[in-house]
Parts: sequence; C-alpha cells; structure tokens
Amino acid sequence: STQSTGTGQSLQMGEAGRKTGDAWAVLVASGTPSDVHGYAKRPWPNPGQQASFLITLGQVYDRLLPEYGADRIIVIAGLCYLREWLAVSAERGYPECDTELEAECRKQSGIREDGSNLVEKKKFWRDTLEQVETSCAALIENGGADYDWDEVNPSTVMNLSLIHI
Repeated sequence: STQSTGTGQSLQMGEAGRKTGDAWAVLVASGTPSDVHGYAKRPWPNPGQQASFLITLGQVYDRLLPEYGADRIIVIAGLCYLREWLAVSAERGYPECDTELEAECRKQSGIREDGSNLVEKKKFWRDTLEQVETSCAALIENGGADYDWDEVNPSTVMNLSLIHI
C-alpha cells in the first residue's frame, strides 16, 4: 500500500510494515568539542548539557517513526556516549576526571566541601539518565543512533548529504 508523508513524498509499505520510498529524515544532536574533550578551565569531559538535546531528539524520533519507519531515519547523536557518561556521573555524583583534578571537579560540579549534597547530585544524574532513556526508548530499541561517539561531527553530516543527494 502507499502512504502520503504529508510532505509531497509517498512511501510504499514493504515487508513487516517497513516503509520504502524516497523520503528520509536525518536527526542530528550534538554539543561542543569542549563537552567531549574539556577545555583549560575544565579539562574533563562534561556533556551533561546534551541531555536536553537527546530528550528532544527522542521525542522527534517518536513522532517521525510511524511516518518514515526506523530504516528511513538516520540519527547522528552521542546517545551511547551520553548514557555512559550519565551512568558514571550518577554513580559518583560528578563527572569522571583525572585523580589530580578530583577536588576541582567536585567543586565545579557543585559538590559541597563536606560532601553533604553528594546523594542529591547522584540522584540528579540518575534522574537525567532516566529521562534520556525514557525519551529515547524507541530509538534505543531500534539499535540506537546510527552514528555515535567519534562519528558525531560535521563531516558525518556532510558525507551523508553527499551520499543521499
């Protein structure tokens, strides 16, 4: 059967409900290089701000999934990277960092000197991880992002554009 995408494209329903046709969706969510590599004043990775990007990406993915099908949605996002980072931060209450930077990392992460708010910080990161995983549940179930880790960069977007033009 044929379905309209509402964008002037049409999709053919193939085997097992997979959609075929010319329409594709490309979802990209990324932060800054300092999220992954740190910078002079914070030399450890901290992609925590990307959680809101991935939560939104999961919501958009869910909206597109019935129309395009998982095989027609390309996702470029650090979903695995962020989930691993959030899991470590939830366990520690603050990001992983080199031992010699531990005190500064705790301070910049808002951990009180006496550690009295460590449980609260752990809960914050655990809740954030849960929000990301809940929002991205369908994407995770369908295998996660097509391009993750080092592949979340402008050259991946450009290469995909060249392939599909």
